[in-house]
Amino acid sequence: MDVHDSEDPSKQSTADMTAFVQNLLQQMQTRFQTMSDSIITKIDDMGGRINELEQSRWE
Repeated sequence: MDVHDSEDPSKQSTADMTAFVQNLLQQMQTRFQTMSDSIITKIDDMGGRINELEQSRWE
């Protein structure tokens, strides 16, 4: 911690808030990436099932 931070609580408060917001944004990004990956996997699965149905229809 910088000497100036201990003298000025508002600087420490700002640093704490910045760290909190950065952490929150990182968590949100991770969750959105997980959701995106899950959606893409489900779409791929549905595409495979549709292809199987189309093939079985013409056999």
